Amino acid sequence: MQTTVSYADVTAVLVSAVENLILELMRGNQVEFGDLGKFRLQIGSDGADRAADFKSDTHIKGVNIQYSPGVGTVFSIYSMLKSPKNFALSGNWCIFAEKKKGL
Repeated sequence: MQTTVSYADVTAVLVSAVENLILELMRGNQVEFGDLGKFRLQIGSDGADRAADFKSDTHIKGVNIQYSPGVGTVFSIYSMLKSPKNFALSGNWCIFAEKKKGL
């Protein structure tokens, strides 16, 4: 795909988006990127008998970033999968296999 935006400009926007995503997740917020989807933290922990006994350094066992694709992303992937001649399926990944003519 061709664009008038430079590689450096795109990189700067993506780096800033990731930095802001991490900052908002650390604040405990869910981050929404429109049709791209939503990101939120998922924390796994052992329980404590009382809230006062809970210690984050010993009870928290794992932290993951949970991603839920937006409707636009799901629709786009579904549309691509409906035309399997354009894709090679490998496990859970879909790889675009057909090159557009003239590019």
